[in-house]
Amino acid sequence: MLVGHVSRLIGQAKMLLTSDIKPFHNDYILQRLVAWNIKKLNIHTFFETGTFRGDTLSWMSKNFRKVKLISCENKAIYYVFSKVRVRNAEILYGDSRWVLRRMISKIRQPVLFWLDAHWDKELPLLGELDIIVRSNIIAVVLIDDFKVPGTNFGYDCYNGVPISDELIHPCLSGVKYVQLLPTNQHTVRGYTCIYLNVVPDFDKFILDNFRVINVGRNHGSP
Repeated sequence: MLVGHVSRLIGQAKMLLTSDIKPFHNDYILQRLVAWNIKKLNIHTFFETGTFRGDTLSWMSKNFRKVKLISCENKAIYYVFSKVRVRNAEILYGDSRWVLRRMISKIRQPVLFWLDAHWDKELPLLGELDIIVRSNIIAVVLIDDFKVPGTNFGYDCYNGVPISDELIHPCLSGVKYVQLLPTNQHTVRGYTCIYLNVVPDFDKFILDNFRVINVGRNHGSP
């Protein structure tokens, strides 16, 4: 067990030093969408699951100083590294679902969620989304590594199942929401943006770069 633990730590340390992950994948349209949501909806809190090195948090702290930043990480080495690196954010240690349950009622709304805690064998995404939906808060939910139909954008799979509409729709059954899917050809990793309990006025930037779908109730609900 000790050998296995040390091996995992070495692997995680290598990831810290060698990973080429960038804030929001250095995707200009995605970064602009984040900024658009913050300005348009007067976002008070940014909540990230999966801190890693704090790259995204660092970018957020430099660009949106008035937004409360919260992130959670379940790997000790990443947690400690990001705590040292990003001082003006609340970084919490633990499973993202546990942290969300503990924090959800305390978060000042509206909230912009960046759900990106899906590196391990277990996928906490559905649990995270269920907690957010049940809280009935005003939220924008961005899900990373999402399969966007009809594109070649990158996405993640767990047990052979893609992170996709088919996977998340049961969590949204009976819920009024609006969803955006990117159409920009320069997108590298897929993602989706879901609006809960709020419907902004979409302008030219949104309509030129995203497909607006699922306005109203999930088609799976009565």
